[in-house]
Amino acid sequence: MEADPDAFSLHPVGTGPFAVRSVDEDRIVLDRFEAYRDKFHPFLDGVDFLLHMGADESLDGVLSGEYAFTKYIPRNRLAGLLSDASCRSQLQSITQPHCQYLLLNHRPGRLSDPRVRSAIAHAIDRERLLRVYAPAPVAVLASGLVPPSCPGYDPDLQLPEYDPERAKALLDASDFDVSRPIDLVLTDAPWTIGDEALEGIREDFAKIGLQLQPRVVRLLNQTRRDGDYDIIEASWYGDYLDPDTFTFGAFHSTLGSFAGTHDSQVLDELFELARATTDPPSRDELYREIHRTFVEVCPAVVLLHRRDYILHSQHVDGLQLYPLLPTVRPVDLWLTGHDRG
Repeated sequence: MEADPDAFSLHPVGTGPFAVRSVDEDRIVLDRFEAYRDKFHPFLDGVDFLLHMGADESLDGVLSGEYAFTKYIPRNRLAGLLSDASCRSQLQSITQPHCQYLLLNHRPGRLSDPRVRSAIAHAIDRERLLRVYAPAPVAVLASGLVPPSCPGYDPDLQLPEYDPERAKALLDASDFDVSRPIDLVLTDAPWTIGDEALEGIREDFAKIGLQLQPRVVRLLNQTRRDGDYDIIEASWYGDYLDPDTFTFGAFHSTLGSFAGTHDSQVLDELFELARATTDPPSRDELYREIHRTFVEVCPAVVLLHRRDYILHSQHVDGLQLYPLLPTVRPVDLWLTGHDRG
């Protein structure tokens, strides 16, 4: 591993149900691991993961029976699948521990004034954004940092409400140059907010005198780490079912996945204290305080929590969904009429 870390990452050592046969840019091929601890699993001889495939292409491949399953279902096609009786037995869904954000850059020369960030949070009509995000029920509106599928969710907490007048007052009280367009960075990934929601945000900004200049980048994470944005969209799946992953794990200023989105020592100290607290009532109160402080600092606008839909072919049996990634685990699956999938 020390001699060649890159080579090690392509030849992992493990005890799971499948062993890696090959990895390249577009494909990962796994073979059944004969020494797996459960002698009855897996049922499959192998699994081929096809990467970098368009959502429409993967969906059409599953519908034709060429591919076993996909989670990349275009939002504009989901409503049709839900209404198609022939697809209902092949379509499953689960609300994931997930948050989608617009991260706000606090650095000098960007959105350093918290009044500007708060104005943006109040300016965005998140309910309208959710309505145009997809014609099918693919998400629920966020009310806090912790999604409803995660322990610690508090339905009484509320994020900044849509209030253009308050947003305009906050913006007027700041020294922000409204003649400078806001640089909004988006991704071309399937979960992006989409053109309809983007137009809604553009209209929301215009109501308080802000101009929006969106652009799409391929390397979203690199752009965020470089700090080359005013606002950038982001998505976070909790890797364990605890509010810690959506607070410390995502937003600690130096150790979180979105490190650099704020410089609040108070918020960091609350993150650290909450994860070290074992008394449930005390911990609950700390997370309520984290919510209130997060709203004040406003490092991000929390938009929605996604619901994942999985379409599998008629040849797949045994598919079940899990609340933590990976949503589908091939160890459960078996195929009818195919040797490999």
